[in-house]
Amino acid sequence: MFSFYNIKVVAKYEIKVLWRSWFFRIFSGIALAIITMMTIGILARFSDAPWAMKGIPAMIPYIDIKLLNLAQAVIAIFLASDFLKRDKKADTTEVVYMRSISNVDYVFGKTIAVIFMFLALNFVLLLIAFVIHFFFSDTIFSIIPYLLYPLFISLPTLVFVIGLAYFLMILTRNQAITTVLLLGYAGAALFFLGGKFYSIFDFFAFQMPFLFSDITGFGNLKDILMLRGLYFMIGLSLIFLTAFYLKRLPQSRWMRRMAAAGAIAGLAICTIIAGSYLQEKSSLAKMRTTYRQLNEKYASHPEVTVTNCDLNVNHQNSEISATAELIFTNETEQPISEYLFTLNPGLAVSKIVQQGKIGFRQEEHLIFITPLQPLAPEASDSLTIHYSGRLAPEFCYLDIDEKTLRQPLRIVFHFIEKRYLFLSSDFVCLTPEAAWYPVAGLTYGANYPKIKKKDFVDFRL
Repeated sequence: MFSFYNIKVVAKYEIKVLWRSWFFRIFSGIALAIITMMTIGILARFSDAPWAMKGIPAMIPYIDIKLLNLAQAVIAIFLASDFLKRDKKADTTEVVYMRSISNVDYVFGKTIAVIFMFLALNFVLLLIAFVIHFFFSDTIFSIIPYLLYPLFISLPTLVFVIGLAYFLMILTRNQAITTVLLLGYAGAALFFLGGKFYSIFDFFAFQMPFLFSDITGFGNLKDILMLRGLYFMIGLSLIFLTAFYLKRLPQSRWMRRMAAAGAIAGLAICTIIAGSYLQEKSSLAKMRTTYRQLNEKYASHPEVTVTNCDLNVNHQNSEISATAELIFTNETEQPISEYLFTLNPGLAVSKIVQQGKIGFRQEEHLIFITPLQPLAPEASDSLTIHYSGRLAPEFCYLDIDEKTLRQPLRIVFHFIEKRYLFLSSDFVCLTPEAAWYPVAGLTYGANYPKIKKKDFVDFRL
């Protein structure tokens, strides 16, 4: 099993070695100075920075951690890839090698030391930002972003970079080759691959939407947990592989087997996470395609004109149940024998009443209602629709192409997740694009370039 004492000894010794490194000291000083000056420049009253960078409480810790994460990941590449070369060339770990310490304890001790030093740097930077933010700015202060950003951004990146550097160093046995490969991959992820394939290659979390809202939290918490957890697990698996392949007496066959099992289990978990994430994103895109195809299929279906809509909505955490009492007329030149309404596909219709229950069918977001008799031109009719469920956000804005829709909102080099509806226990914001109430005919843009007619409805909620 793990020897926490041995890990502590190795980590404590490595922390001392790293702290005495002028490379780390100079980097830390420069990073703190530059980011602190940038923070002051953004929050200063004479600054012409965009309002969002001044007015959103989470923006300051987001900016600081994002920039520091980018810099420390590059520096961690040099420090992590140096651990084998320095061990043999400078004899910095003879005091450790002479002890009966398993490879797992040894590698994890060195890893914890590197992570501790960089997280300490994160803490100092956030402490400076906190002082500036709390005492010298007009922006409301929130503690939650200061706690979550190091956990979600810095830690997974550090574990991934360290694990990858260790493993490449074990494979190549050459620090120069390892450094070049890592810097090349980092550059490709930052400039070319970061925003592609739903940000799955963005190990920096640079192009992934990460802004925190005091009202609604993270706009994409599930994606954050999956992607950042993915990189954390990849890094952890590579650290186990490093311990397994390290050219040193393993001291314990049991620990060596455990390292192999940990690596295999970690990589299996990573495969499941990555597969689930990509499958979910792909299925959402397919659903939008299905909605569009249905709109095209029924583009010529006659529509009634809604004049009155009385909505009785019951809000239950992330779901709603509602009844919609509709009054509508037939403004076409032909009788309408089947009414067509649009409703968010996450909402299921339980019954429709018109002098008693009448027949209907629901096909994704389309509701087809068979009245007791066809509605003649200029005639009016009414009915009540009962429905409930959890709204599907992927239904919104079907007229927008997928590439444009996936692009996050950008403020300078900071990315914000797009949200089209909010439905939680303490906050609700629903717009017409969410189709949370029945709409006659198809949605806006469904029959482009034909313009959808607009109904002037007397609403009561």
